[in-house]
Amino acid sequence: MGKWKKVKLGDCIKEVVEKTTKNNQYQVLSVTKDGIFSQKEFFKKQIASKNNIGYKIIRKNNLVFSTMNLWMGSLDVLLNYDIGIVSPAYKVFKFNEKIMLSSYGNYFMKSYYMLEQYKICSEQGASVVRRNLDLNTLLKIQISLPSIKEQQKIVKVLNETNEIIEKKKIYIELVKKQKKFLMNSFQEKSNKWKERKFAEVFDVFSNNNLSREKLNYKEGKYKNIHYGDILIKYNEIVNIKEDINVPYINKSENDKVKNYIQLRDGDIIIADTAEDETVGKAIEVSNCDSEKVLSGLHTIACRPKINFIKGYLGYYINSDNFHNQLIPLMQGIKVMGITKRNILNRTYVRYPHLNIQRKIVNIMNMYSKKEYLLKKQVKIYEQLYYGLSQKLLAGKIKVKI
Repeated sequence: MGKWKKVKLGDCIKEVVEKTTKNNQYQVLSVTKDGIFSQKEFFKKQIASKNNIGYKIIRKNNLVFSTMNLWMGSLDVLLNYDIGIVSPAYKVFKFNEKIMLSSYGNYFMKSYYMLEQYKICSEQGASVVRRNLDLNTLLKIQISLPSIKEQQKIVKVLNETNEIIEKKKIYIELVKKQKKFLMNSFQEKSNKWKERKFAEVFDVFSNNNLSREKLNYKEGKYKNIHYGDILIKYNEIVNIKEDINVPYINKSENDKVKNYIQLRDGDIIIADTAEDETVGKAIEVSNCDSEKVLSGLHTIACRPKINFIKGYLGYYINSDNFHNQLIPLMQGIKVMGITKRNILNRTYVRYPHLNIQRKIVNIMNMYSKKEYLLKKQVKIYEQLYYGLSQKLLAGKIKVKI
């Protein structure tokens, strides 16, 4: 274990400015909190300007970040592509591999210590979320670095931990695919299921339009289902009382929402807006009779007029059988949407006898439980990884070299 040296960040990274000379010279990449992705793969389409002459070229192992959003951790090192292009608004850097390995920099530049430095070196700009980075000040800060051999060892430890997390995430996606396959196969094997127009099966009632800024996760009289949570966080069935991801409405908004219909067990909440064809993703709420819960921004609240086995609708509304009916009804270019009227009048709901519903739900619940346990394991490993990485990168835990 060698002694860590003090160096300037500017000695470790150097800005490179290499621009495209023709349109679509390389694939357009987007920097997200989860990594760097091809826009066509991530968004299912290219959202950047059609004319990308003058975009910055980024090569494998380069660091890239937005000067306005760096303080929020908007940065990454290109690992999964050999080359690509990014908006001219981004900064691209090459690592000095004699001082800091790009593989080590991939972890170090995202460390808690560096995130604090980004905040210190940034001043608030035109909006709360956009801050202007003083790049010269950032490059002058002093950091502590281990030897190249120790960097290699630290990277190996962190990579191995990351691989465990990624494998579990892959397994989660496989379980999700199994669930979808099963729900589709149940419907394909039976021609005795009833089929009725959506409007005959559900009543629809009003939602509120409170933005995320008017919600919190600490306290409140009312809980609120936000469309963004349906699209990203929730599974098919949400236990309102136990799920910590269901936010409260700020007390200052109570008078504005007191007359809205409160949700009850078995209600279906559909997200009517998304950036892609995930429009129509839905949840079934459960265990909410003792809570005051409302349907929020960009949602469609639906209450069944007939009896269903608890959980069946949550699985069915998210199945291909139902969701494929929504695809031709979606409208929009950058943002997709679907209307209550179209869902009510132009879609159908299929369902079997209650006994069959119960069997289907029992099988689907087994897979949902497996998915839940895997997600719980991922959270535990992510917490362990975060603690381990911060200590390793700060030199609080040493590795043998």
